[in-house]
Amino acid sequence: MKYMIYILMILVASSFSLLRVPIFIAQPSKSLKMSSMNLDKDIVIGSIDDKIKESIREPLRVLGNAAELIDTKNEVCTFKYNGPIKHKFGMESYARMMITETCSNIKDVKFVTNRVRDPLDY
Repeated sequence: MKYMIYILMILVASSFSLLRVPIFIAQPSKSLKMSSMNLDKDIVIGSIDDKIKESIREPLRVLGNAAELIDTKNEVCTFKYNGPIKHKFGMESYARMMITETCSNIKDVKFVTNRVRDPLDY
């Protein structure tokens, strides 16, 4: 069985080389460890005003698990972002638009995360 897999890999690789398609074999980086990707220790949950949370209930439902409300002080809603990093800017802009239209006393929306890239973005 082991040899059949090697033969299959050679056949696939040779068919790609006939088509002149470059083959990239990704090697896992030794510096990137999955345990180091969980850095939520630095994100501190602040005070959440119940009136503001009730007024932005619909945007919170739309955001779902991608963003968790962690602070609402100084007329700024701060969220812990859990989604893909490549969508962080767009999600933050979308949340800012929804929340400022829904709740007039919120001036800004911020997304915070400790991640710089996703584990599969080599």
